[in-house]
Amino acid sequence: HLLRFVALVTAFLLTIVLVFADDIVRLYFGAEFLDASLMLRILVPGVFGFSLARVMWPVIQARGHVVPLVVVLGSVTLANLALNWFLIPKWGALGASVATSISYVSVVFVYAWMIQDWGVQPFTRSYGARFLVLCTVTAMCLVPISVAVSSELLAVIIGGVLAVGIYWTGALWLGLLTVKEIQQVLDRLPDPVRNFAGRLFTVLQPTLLRIELGVLEK
Repeated sequence: HLLRFVALVTAFLLTIVLVFADDIVRLYFGAEFLDASLMLRILVPGVFGFSLARVMWPVIQARGHVVPLVVVLGSVTLANLALNWFLIPKWGALGASVATSISYVSVVFVYAWMIQDWGVQPFTRSYGARFLVLCTVTAMCLVPISVAVSSELLAVIIGGVLAVGIYWTGALWLGLLTVKEIQQVLDRLPDPVRNFAGRLFTVLQPTLLRIELGVLEK
């Protein structure tokens, strides 16, 4: 469950970064750094892979597989150095971004393979397909906002609000998240936040249940 939650939350944030990379770079660093937006987009898969690897790593360590972890990390580090050595002279910062993303994503695949040997399935094909559809549709809906809205701050705000509705509604509709799980997350929030979120959840719960039941009835 933790891996699924981390994947959902991280992918939500990174989808916004992917679409609004130009606006985010201009907003925070100025137009003179706009070229960095391409590197930021290329780092998105690597950041996603790193977030999942951080969840899998303690599980593997708890099973006593410390030596394989060291071997994997050592191999990936050497591969990262080799990729940087080969790509940076040709592509500069772009090459470093590509090398970093490849390294982190490869770690996730190795960790997932190690966990599968114990009978654990981090992601099924069905889940992966639905997850990919969710991220793709959300990104496609956000692109027009990034293109049409000239103000960087306004584009990010509108896109963020729209992304909340599209992404999390889609997660419920596709069966990637349940209303019960949302309730469990809200119950663990600090008191002031939990009280406000609880009242909002009470108002939205009937609609959320209808969305969830829609997928259960198919």
